[in-house]
Amino acid sequence: MEASPLPSTYQLPVHQRTPGSLAVKVLLACILSYAREIYDRASAYPDPTPLVPGSSAGRPDEKRSLDLTRYFSPGQLILVNVTIYGRDDPTSMALSGIHEGLNGGSKNIMRDKWRDSTYTECTKVPLENFYALSKARLLGKSEEGTWISPGGSPCVVTGFSRIQRARRYLPES
Repeated sequence: MEASPLPSTYQLPVHQRTPGSLAVKVLLACILSYAREIYDRASAYPDPTPLVPGSSAGRPDEKRSLDLTRYFSPGQLILVNVTIYGRDDPTSMALSGIHEGLNGGSKNIMRDKWRDSTYTECTKVPLENFYALSKARLLGKSEEGTWISPGGSPCVVTGFSRIQRARRYLPES
């Protein structure tokens, strides 16, 4: 059996946070069990290249997101949702670092602002795509489990026995 060649790596500038985004320091990122099939160039997963692959991950980068600290406390853990919906068209959807979607709006999501995902030290994500996590609840009793979603979309974290409706956070104009 022949070894697969390693993907090429390159140095990227640190992402600058833009309006509607959150700068994230990646503490850990899941590796999907089917990652080989996703990133094999012969796969059916369309995505622009080059790109930084990834999946759910993160912690806010307070230094580059100071104006957003009303959504999280310093050192707070967050979960980044890889599903990115078009703000003006919810039928446009891409999976950050995985799949650029099938319609024109979806392709724009991955080819424009949200091309790079979480297999990097720092990245930026749409404000709607992070969930502030409570360390006390994550590490405490499972019956106290909860989550907070800025986008209001559903999120399941393994081990949580109760999911509460999230408060929707909207950036102030």
